Amino acid sequence: MNRARAVRQLMLAEISAAAPAEMNQRPGSRWCAREVLIHIGNWEEEGVRWLPYMLKGAQPPQREQKPIDELNAEKIAGYADLDVAGAVAYLGRIRAQLEELAAQITDEHLQNPAFLGTLLMCADHELGHLHQVREALAAARGQVIEAALENLRYHRQRVLTRLNLEFRPVDSITWRPPDGKWTVKENLIHLAVWDRFAAGVFAAIAEGRPIPAMPFPEGGLDEWNRAQVSARSWMSLADVLSEFGAAREALELQMRRLAPEQVAGSPAKDWLSYGEHDKEHMMKIMDRLAGWRQAAQAK
Repeated sequence: MNRARAVRQLMLAEISAAAPAEMNQRPGSRWCAREVLIHIGNWEEEGVRWLPYMLKGAQPPQREQKPIDELNAEKIAGYADLDVAGAVAYLGRIRAQLEELAAQITDEHLQNPAFLGTLLMCADHELGHLHQVREALAAARGQVIEAALENLRYHRQRVLTRLNLEFRPVDSITWRPPDGKWTVKENLIHLAVWDRFAAGVFAAIAEGRPIPAMPFPEGGLDEWNRAQVSARSWMSLADVLSEFGAAREALELQMRRLAPEQVAGSPAKDWLSYGEHDKEHMMKIMDRLAGWRQAAQAK
């Protein structure tokens, strides 16, 4: 919970400097900063609902079986009447309830991964959405490049949260499903490859050069992607994680070189939504990890 408290302080510092109009302005179709706060509170409220059952060794009630995006939208809509101050108060009230329940968790409880997962959610979930709040506020202030960088960081944090390598065995990262699809490790390689290419695109835009042509013929994307991953199959997990971080650092460096007038139209505007690529592969990573758990339980 110390980590969760530290992240909460970062969040409160971020929103304390924002005007109400900035907190309520949406970046495109995505949530405004006020709605992000409500979303964080919604899921911590789920933790408040689950923990009393878990502390007694009982099974928590199941959440509604709806697509997660639909469920999140409904939950936020249920608090549409909250202004910024109300959203902050709601967030604080739910966290206080969660802290009270978390204080009852013992070392014995933590042998159950569900307890650890609930506590990690408090920090990791909010850390990802801290980037989303920063994106919304930057967009409201007309800081297009900073907003795009925070969108990248938001999606990358979601990938890192799902990986949760500190508590996950290596074989979960290298497990291949029976249908032969990429492992988690190979998805990370793929993301790094495209980060390097995107860095080259932004470098070209910053320097006023034509952007690089796609490195594959028409219709050849899948084959090229497979070849890039195969060519890096020798890399250890440590190598992959190092390149995963370095490639994203290179991408951010080149994005920061852009002048505001360079992002007003294509091709820069098209590439500024590049963070969605992480979102696509986050879903694939979640699918692999779920498959690995099922395979491990079946043994």
